[in-house]
Amino acid sequence: EPTTGKMWAPTRQSQTEDLCETGARVRVDSTFPAGEEPKVALRLQPTAPPMWMRARVARCEQVAGEPVYDLGLAFLQMETTHQVAIRTFVREQVSNGCLA
Repeated sequence: EPTTGKMWAPTRQSQTEDLCETGARVRVDSTFPAGEEPKVALRLQPTAPPMWMRARVARCEQVAGEPVYDLGLAFLQMETTHQVAIRTFVREQVSNGCLA
């Protein structure tokens, strides 16, 4: 989407390191300022359509000894169906022993 001084915002793709219905943590290769509000597309399965939502950067810290950053996102705006899908996905992963 349009951003200040740019025609279109850059797009980045990353694996989710941690997920709940209120936010996520991902590893990225560049920093983001706290408070920035990116538009996020989340896929719970590789073939699933993306769920679009707005998020706020809660923190962005470099991983010790690595050229990557842990980006903490707090979801701001999302459809109720997306929130339910995330909650259901996390519960299924926990019950299958995939998450602790």
